[in-house]
Amino acid sequence: MSCHLTKADYETIKGHLTMRQVAEHYGYPADSKGWCLCPFHKDSHPSMLLYPDGRGFYCFSCGAGGDEVSFVARLFGLKNAQAARQLAEDFHIP
Repeated sequence: MSCHLTKADYETIKGHLTMRQVAEHYGYPADSKGWCLCPFHKDSHPSMLLYPDGRGFYCFSCGAGGDEVSFVARLFGLKNAQAARQLAEDFHIP
């Protein structure tokens, strides 16, 4: 992947992954309906919903939301480009 990521690069990365795959890879397993603990606040009852069909995530407690890239960016304190590269590397996406 080149140094500069294009919109197509982001779409390629997101097209290879589901929000559930990303959350579970980084330690946030979801139940059968897509609910999991939110990593962005102290959560003792699953309040974050992982939407199907590439629609991202949303926490109904703290309001955090976004897509696979923004989840990783926020989780690790990265910029979106760095998070996209992290996903590509972790999931072996060319």
